[in-house]
Amino acid sequence: LNHMMPDLGWQLEKVKWGGKDYARAIWLKPGYTLHRGRVKGPDGYDHPIDKQPGYDIDLRV
Repeated sequence: LNHMMPDLGWQLEKVKWGGKDYARAIWLKPGYTLHRGRVKGPDGYDHPIDKQPGYDIDLRV
């Protein structure tokens, strides 16, 4: 994934959420940002990171 996702324009962010003391990785599509535990995007998209599809997959960085 470390080579394929950037080639597709996705950006890797390492962040902490859900009260964990370690960072986890999240890939963001072009046009989306992560700010204070929320994924924000075009057309007013604004959702908490822990409500995103696949958030429960724990891939430690």
